[in-house]
Amino acid sequence: MPWRLSLNQFVFTISVPLPTSLVWPFSTAEALLAAWGCSPERYRVSYINRGFKVCASYPQDIIKKSAGYHHQGRFPMVCFHHKKSGAVLIKCGQPLVGPTSKRCREDVSILNACLPGLSKGKVMDIRSQSIAQQHMSKGGGTEIPSHYPQWRMEYAKLDSLILLDSLTHLHTA
Repeated sequence: MPWRLSLNQFVFTISVPLPTSLVWPFSTAEALLAAWGCSPERYRVSYINRGFKVCASYPQDIIKKSAGYHHQGRFPMVCFHHKKSGAVLIKCGQPLVGPTSKRCREDVSILNACLPGLSKGKVMDIRSQSIAQQHMSKGGGTEIPSHYPQWRMEYAKLDSLILLDSLTHLHTA
């Protein structure tokens, strides 16, 4: 059976066969980290979300608290590592700051652990700043800069129609 990409998070479902060149070449997360050149002293593979359940044991309770602070439990996770610079790309759901400007120290500690040395990181929100702040009244929001002193906030103002257009092009490709 060939590998297939299925996206059913929208009103419609897309299911397209994947070329062999795009099939995931790593048998384990450890193999991926080794291919990226990540040191096992700096990163640890966690299977906390296996079966889509977040367990309650330490040190995973830090991840559990961070997951509870992000939309749909999407806690920060490394999705790319640059071999030469050591920089990482981390993705996560929007923080559930809400109108009371909640904070999550565990979330800050996870993000700060990804920074090499005393460097600063950048949080790139794909929404405009005004849209991100409007979501605060609905329980969502954006990172509060004073809660993340090691991080600089930037907003991309990426229109949701651009994302839908990209998805449509993926389907027709």
